[in-house]
Amino acid sequence: TTLFRSRVLASYHWLAPSGDVIVRDGERTPLPHPLRPGGRCRFALTATAPAEPGRYRLRFSLVQEHYVWADEFDPRLGVEITVNVG
Repeated sequence: TTLFRSRVLASYHWLAPSGDVIVRDGERTPLPHPLRPGGRCRFALTATAPAEPGRYRLRFSLVQEHYVWADEFDPRLGVEITVNVG
């Protein structure tokens, strides 16, 4: 079906310590090649930090545009980050 033909990209969300979403739709990064189920690849993902200093959680996810974010199934992939004033 057409539903599964959209490209899978890497992206992210920024969350506050409370779990509230600060940025829902992070920048998209194309994968270097298609992946088979269980496959792996390495790539650099660019993330723009929130404008306000503070503690955040940067949660990574694959996204199939207009269909699904992978972290909806397992939201654990992420890191705690402190954003400082430049």
